[in-house]
Amino acid sequence: MTLLAQKRLVSPEASTEMQFLMEKVPSMHFPGYGSWFGNGLVNGLGHLAALKKVLSKVGQERNGADECAYIEREVNDGKGGKKPLCYVAVGLRAKVDGSTLEQLIIELDKCILANNGLKPEHGGHPKEIQKKQGRSYPQHTKIEEKYNGYCFYHIKRRRP
Repeated sequence: MTLLAQKRLVSPEASTEMQFLMEKVPSMHFPGYGSWFGNGLVNGLGHLAALKKVLSKVGQERNGADECAYIEREVNDGKGGKKPLCYVAVGLRAKVDGSTLEQLIIELDKCILANNGLKPEHGGHPKEIQKKQGRSYPQHTKIEEKYNGYCFYHIKRRRP
């Protein structure tokens, strides 16, 4: 995926063609055609996701769903400006409906932000609430789910 994003596959022309085939954009004509990772970011963060590009390959069968995606988006840099954020995410053998992949990308996105010296709120994630003990808790409840020997975390929104 990195070589594809850098247009360094067989040739720049072939890379551009492959990007065109893999780009996932919302479509009224093909509503089932999309990216669970892209949907997860848009559903979880709304317009704050600021997606610039999603290139992905999705697979689905009886036993699970897979996705490999190159994600490019714009986030706040914490200093009043914008910063491009580009990364590759891979999820294998998730629930067949793709819901686990949609939840997984939210947590992966937070890790990517942290690795770039940014806080979750710089990427549009909800601010964390400070408790008296000095620990911070997200405004959502984190739920652990075991699936096929793998551990996934997903978010359940708390009701006010």
